[in-house]
Amino acid sequence: MLLWLAELARDSPLGEEFRLVCSYLFSALADLDVRQVAHTLEGSKELKQQAMTIAEKLMAEGRAEGEARGALRVLQKLMGMPPSSEDELAAISVAEIQARFENLEREYAALYRARG
Repeated sequence: MLLWLAELARDSPLGEEFRLVCSYLFSALADLDVRQVAHTLEGSKELKQQAMTIAEKLMAEGRAEGEARGALRVLQKLMGMPPSSEDELAAISVAEIQARFENLEREYAALYRARG
């Protein structure tokens, strides 16, 4: 199945959108053999490059999300609040986490100035 998906993604006239769906399928398969994927990708330089680009984007998004979660939790602790749980943060977008951080940061700054 993996080889078929790789060939279909490589040869698809649907372009990038279909490749993205295929990459999602690769990531969603719990029993995915990473060595088999690597071997399959060796046959297509273009598909291998796209897979690497997708992987790099996903890693960058993961780092950004982790940084946003950590910053929010630290600020919550500084303000004497219980930090947000993993479940709570997993249920919202990175943009929402960042918005919460920015709101809390404004509150913190106002408190700091008031104590000033």
